[in-house]
Amino acid sequence: MVAARGMTLIEVMVALLVSVVGLVGALAMMGTLLNGSGRSRATTEASTLAQQAIEAAQTTASASLPADGTVTVECVDPLGNVSDAGVTLTTAANAQCAQPSAVWGTCSTKYERDTTWSTVAGQTTRTLLVQVCWQDQFGGARRITQMGTRNP
Repeated sequence: MVAARGMTLIEVMVALLVSVVGLVGALAMMGTLLNGSGRSRATTEASTLAQQAIEAAQTTASASLPADGTVTVECVDPLGNVSDAGVTLTTAANAQCAQPSAVWGTCSTKYERDTTWSTVAGQTTRTLLVQVCWQDQFGGARRITQMGTRNP
């Protein structure tokens, strides 16, 4: 009896099929990885922008702070630079990243940052609510919210 040498055509085809399935799976995972990485980056940038606004409010003199109910809407880039003129609103109904707000969709930057001031009755602290909004790569609206307090 002669021993078989090498592989048959069917064995080669099965090996190629297994390799192709593995490569297609790896490519699909790369797409998901890139999508998740982009979303994570945008969320981190937005969180940093919100924290930046809260820290700036902590160092602002009390006399310079806006009145309760004042909402400031700004277009900001990932580094926190305000690129378009800020719009100050007197009612929170027009802000909080609602569509359409005063500047939603008109920003030349990626992010819209809305800052709302309020004072809780009977307390001496002022509350600062910061929302940062953006659209993801698929056109979906995304938002993060952070809150800070300060003594007047």
